[in-house]
Amino acid sequence: MIYLILSILCSSSIVLQFKMLDRYNINTFQAIVVNYLAAVLLGVALVDDRQIFLSFASADWLPWALLLGILFILMFFLIGVTTQKIGVTVAAVAHRLSLVIPAIFAIFLYNESVTVLKGGGILLAMLAVYYTSQDKEQITGHITPFKLVLPFIVFVGGGIVDTMINYVQNTFLQSQHEDAFLTFLFGTSFLIGVVVFFYRWLRGWEKLEWQSWVAGIVLGIANYASIYFIIQALNHAGLENSVIFPVNNIAIVALSSIGGFIIFKERLNRFNVAGVVLAFAAIIIMSFA
Repeated sequence: MIYLILSILCSSSIVLQFKMLDRYNINTFQAIVVNYLAAVLLGVALVDDRQIFLSFASADWLPWALLLGILFILMFFLIGVTTQKIGVTVAAVAHRLSLVIPAIFAIFLYNESVTVLKGGGILLAMLAVYYTSQDKEQITGHITPFKLVLPFIVFVGGGIVDTMINYVQNTFLQSQHEDAFLTFLFGTSFLIGVVVFFYRWLRGWEKLEWQSWVAGIVLGIANYASIYFIIQALNHAGLENSVIFPVNNIAIVALSSIGGFIIFKERLNRFNVAGVVLAFAAIIIMSFA
């Protein structure tokens, strides 16, 4: 159980850290790039058999790791923007409810059955993302499409990433290759970020900020630890996956919302509260489905 608690704390802290970056005017993009460098270094340090890294070139999962590396940094940036522009709760709900997307793909990829519970959970998840993204501008009729669309992009994009990871896990990975795959994935994200940074730096759009390095290191530790601890929880918590994932997602949404309220004074309107309740319901229903 301690591993599950640590994963929840680390995952919740990521969303709150994005909000903190905005408050102190720290360059979010640079922090994200450094975050992946820190994650790679942690991955290399924690892998028992470093000879595994020598098999990268011949690994069947290499193309998937490259593609996921690109999607990882893109989604991480979008989660950061959602957190800063709309709110901690919206970002947490949109990201955590993306678990329904793999369920949809599983119906087509693995011929899984379509049940009332599964369909209901998917519908509730979409409604939850919609309601949590409602702010005063939408409620009063002053619609800002950006604020409405962004959470759905995080929702769909996160689900696609999870679907791809599940596919790679089931098709290509052996247990001893998981650390190497994750480290290479983070490394790809870092290299993509470095290329984009230098392009922006040469154009005069970016300058190196040491604060971003400090923030990125802290963010990277939390990012890697959240994944490491959830894997450990799955292996050692003594609980079924159908219990671990709902508890993990519900706790992250709840803790992030509480943190946003206490630290950043974010307040939820009645639509946001309804969205959070729907999110909890969707997660529970999908776990049983």
